[in-house]
Amino acid sequence: MSRIREVIAFLVSPALPSLLVGVYLEYRTWGYAIPFSLFRIFDPALTAVSYAVAVMGGIPCYIWLRATLNDQWWRYSICGALLGCVPALVLLTYDLATGLGPGYSPMAFAFGISYGAVSGLAFWAITVPRNRAKDLV
Repeated sequence: MSRIREVIAFLVSPALPSLLVGVYLEYRTWGYAIPFSLFRIFDPALTAVSYAVAVMGGIPCYIWLRATLNDQWWRYSICGALLGCVPALVLLTYDLATGLGPGYSPMAFAFGISYGAVSGLAFWAITVPRNRAKDLV
């Protein structure tokens, strides 16, 4: 049962913040539009980067958290926030290497932190069974 939860969490949690951002942008800025399209809600590039970061960084973080028996929600959220900064760090490195200056990197860091924290929290909510999730503080 635990492995099924882990697989579902790795499939759902990287895309969940993209869904939340897409739904907000779809209904807050443009209003309801027909036909309803998933590509207008899920940003394919953002979701692909999220899955890449989840595979390269999320799996080692999850193994480390499980090995040290750290099942508190805030630890998953902090690990997700740190991993959310990785794409922004790559963007900043690219911008500075090409001489463009910092550009949108500070906004990318802020977005990455919040995106990663929500993803980590969603991963914790799916993965950790409720009988082990007694420590909510």
